[in-house]
Amino acid sequence: MGGALDKTFKTPPSVTLELIDARRITEVSTDLGTRAILNVMKLWGMIDGEIENQPENYVWGNGRVQNGGTIRTSRGGIIHFTKTPGEFIKKDDVVAKIYNPYGDVVEEVKFPFDGYIRAYTYSRHQAVNSGSTICYITHEK
Repeated sequence: MGGALDKTFKTPPSVTLELIDARRITEVSTDLGTRAILNVMKLWGMIDGEIENQPENYVWGNGRVQNGGTIRTSRGGIIHFTKTPGEFIKKDDVVAKIYNPYGDVVEEVKFPFDGYIRAYTYSRHQAVNSGSTICYITHEK
């Protein structure tokens, strides 16, 4: 691109921001997303101001993390999460419990290594099937 906004585009460039906490509005995702969009607007000369770093407490693993994949359930039921995205989790810590309709725990979902939950993947409710993907995970390098 030549300059802040290249005039050769027929339509102006756009940005799509993907936030953590799939399909949910949370304080963390709105704080990160707002700062990110404002930083892009500053970079492109759309608004004045200095680019702001994201707060250190949102940079998990000191920014040195690598993809760890996903976690899936073995049992279906009602899910209750016990950890928060961005919270450091040790190997074998329980990150979620699956309950049957009678309130009995039918599965304790454990973390496979030291690392972090990047985001939960559930959408509109907290019912999960056997084999459901429940979160994206990452581990420290």
